[in-house]
Amino acid sequence: MSGMQDLWDDGKLAIVQGVSYPDPNFSHFRATDIYETGADANQLLSSGWTGRYLNFEYPNYPAGYPNTEMPDPLAIRVGGAVGSGLQYMGVSMGVAINNTTDPLNLAGNIYLDPAAAQWRWQVGLRAAGATPDRPVRRCDRSGRCERLQPEHPLPHGQCAGR
Repeated sequence: MSGMQDLWDDGKLAIVQGVSYPDPNFSHFRATDIYETGADANQLLSSGWTGRYLNFEYPNYPAGYPNTEMPDPLAIRVGGAVGSGLQYMGVSMGVAINNTTDPLNLAGNIYLDPAAAQWRWQVGLRAAGATPDRPVRRCDRSGRCERLQPEHPLPHGQCAGR
C-alpha cells in the first residue's frame, strides 16, 4: 500500500466510488462479464473486448503461430484460466500456465499440434461421459447450449490423462 500512498501524495491516484452500469442487479458475475466483454448492460457477448482487438491485429491466430515474427503467445496468464476477455469466436487468444516450476509443463502446452489438440478434445469428451452415440451438453453463461460428442470410439485402454 505504500506505493499507492506515494501515488496519492503525488496526485497521481484518484478513488472513484459508485462505478456501475445502468439498472445493476448487483451480481459480481454479470459485472465481470460486462467488464471483460465490453458489453452494454443489456447485451450478452461471447467474445471479450481484448480478444476482439487481438483478432483484429492477428486475424489468423492461432493458425500459423508460433512463427519467426511472433514466437510468443499473444497473452499469458500465470495461474488460473484464461478469462472470457481473451476469447474470440471460441478461440482463446491467450494461454494459461498453472505450473511454473516444471519447465516441460511451462512450454509444453503453449502451442499444441492440431492433431494432438483434437485427440485431447476427444479424450476430454470421453472423460465427461460422452460416446459417439451419447453426447454431452455444454452451455455458456447466456444459456446457449450445444451437443458435443466424440467423432469415433477411442482405442481400447485409452482414457483421459493417460
